[in-house]
Amino acid sequence: MRNRITICLVRTLVGLLSIMALVGAARGTPVLAPSGAPVWNTPTVDARRGLLYFGTGENYSSPAQDTSDAIIAMDAATGVIRWSFQATPGDAWNLACMPFIPDHANCPAEQGPDFDFASPPALIEVDGREILVAGQKSGDVWGLDPDTGKLVWHRKAGRGGNQLPTTPGARGPFIDLTNFLITAESVMDTQPSFG
Repeated sequence: MRNRITICLVRTLVGLLSIMALVGAARGTPVLAPSGAPVWNTPTVDARRGLLYFGTGENYSSPAQDTSDAIIAMDAATGVIRWSFQATPGDAWNLACMPFIPDHANCPAEQGPDFDFASPPALIEVDGREILVAGQKSGDVWGLDPDTGKLVWHRKAGRGGNQLPTTPGARGPFIDLTNFLITAESVMDTQPSFG
């Protein structure tokens, strides 16, 4: 990347569009599902690796794709997806699945559970190793290798739910899990070693 590149992310129901302002051309349109997997968070920028990390939600229609309820690493220069980690396979849900909708006419067969990654993942350092930490509406916290997307550790931090007013979110080295506060170190102490 010769000069500074401004990357604009456009939220759509069919994916993210990575635009290189210097070139002025769309570099990629990854399709996250037939009807889309929403992106509710601001991407985390990893300048050293040239990656953007973001979380997705459930599919709005069937079939649920392998990029829903996932953390995705996208190449910041090309828009190509480098890796994807799906935490909850088979999650398709929309508002027609709500109990007050009498016939659930447009509710996908899967009917949820609607466990989005609605807050940005946090790139943190623990014991000299970078970990990408992401909280999910299910109440789960996932520690991923930022280079490969491979699972490093997992912790069930709360009961979760699809209608939480806020979802697990990251603030520096702390993960705020709706009244449950843990530090990165306490998570690491209870998980398998990096080996």
